[in-house]
Amino acid sequence: MSNRFIARSALGLAGMAATCFLYGVAIERRWYTTRFDTIHRDRPVVSPLRIALFSDLHYRPGQEHRLHYVMNAVVDAQPDLIVSAGDNLEHAGGMDAVIATHAAMTAALPSVPAIAALGAHDYWGPTPALNPFRYFVSRTSNVKPTGERFNTDRFIAGLEDAGWIVPVNGQGVLTSPQGRIHFSVVDDPHIGRDDLGAVAHQPNEPVVIQLGITHAPYRRVLDHYVGIGCDLILAGHTHGGQVCVPFYGALVTNCDLPPAQASGLSYHRDTPLVVTAGLGHSTYAPFRFACRPEVRIIDIQM
Repeated sequence: MSNRFIARSALGLAGMAATCFLYGVAIERRWYTTRFDTIHRDRPVVSPLRIALFSDLHYRPGQEHRLHYVMNAVVDAQPDLIVSAGDNLEHAGGMDAVIATHAAMTAALPSVPAIAALGAHDYWGPTPALNPFRYFVSRTSNVKPTGERFNTDRFIAGLEDAGWIVPVNGQGVLTSPQGRIHFSVVDDPHIGRDDLGAVAHQPNEPVVIQLGITHAPYRRVLDHYVGIGCDLILAGHTHGGQVCVPFYGALVTNCDLPPAQASGLSYHRDTPLVVTAGLGHSTYAPFRFACRPEVRIIDIQM
């Protein structure tokens, strides 16, 4: 094999890598989409239930395109329930805009209940990854954030003033046009803030569906939700792998969930699990590849 051939091959590979990187930075990270999942229940049909799920805005000022997309996608879907699954912020200066977007959704859909879970990036800003390859090997939770500390109490108060339910490790029952919905929500297990004991009860009254919601889909939380009888589990956090292999899928999830379940509808011990690939990215990793940012619309046929 000649040195010229090797040099040309190396140059070609470098060119392909640069092209893929530029595509991920300039195109795909803003190429938003809305994906639909349908879940068929065994229980008698009452009325279809539509849930709009979004997560991982990772918003900082100057990214209004992301807020416009999620607002329009959710309102256009005309859901019966909205779920925001955490990691909203990359910068303290973006808090008011994120609150305003959540408020605009509830104002546009005044009869639709809305639930928000918190993620690490509702508490802390980003930090540069000194070793990005750790994402390929680390599956641990209880990560210790070191970025800018946000005023999370103010953020929660803003969401609640806008009509959102924000149960930080809590349970409850809400009323929808389809009937009563039981929900369990834990704080982000990725930073060790989940309290499974606070969401240990099953509903003591008839409900149309029992939901388990978490930002990060760690298996201990999924196992717990299955154990208390949840009919559907919703999560974000994984970014769908963020950089995926075409026709193969995600390589990582940044938690202990298998990469094959990094986004979309799958099953955990026979219980439906929907993980959204989210809408944003870290300030220090501003790209996506073969993993478009998304809003997820879930239709439950009961």
